[in-house]
Amino acid sequence: MFSARLGVKDLQRELRFYEGVGFEVEQIPGGARVTFGEAAFTLEAYDEMRIRDAPLLDWDMKPGLLGHGVQLYLFVDDVDEIQRSIPRQIAQPWPVQDKRWGLRELTLRTPSGYLVTFAQRR
Repeated sequence: MFSARLGVKDLQRELRFYEGVGFEVEQIPGGARVTFGEAAFTLEAYDEMRIRDAPLLDWDMKPGLLGHGVQLYLFVDDVDEIQRSIPRQIAQPWPVQDKRWGLRELTLRTPSGYLVTFAQRR
């Protein structure tokens, strides 16, 4: 089981992204829990996290850095099937690619800037 707690800029926009990609969404107090197979992320509005947990890294100084530098890998059986199931309105900046390190990958950027990579061993 993999779990992460992620601050997001706009919770509703973020939830539309995760639902569109195929995650299951469960509303929880102060945010939502999104799951895909064995992976689960807790999404919380950044402004709420900042109030409770301040300071968070250097996001208070540069809120535009939220999500940058974070890449979440999800191993799946069929990357191409996931790509085919994603609605057109969700941008796919990096198409499915075979990587030299033996993975077939599809990487998406969430509205808050996190990278979500679906990976399949070749």
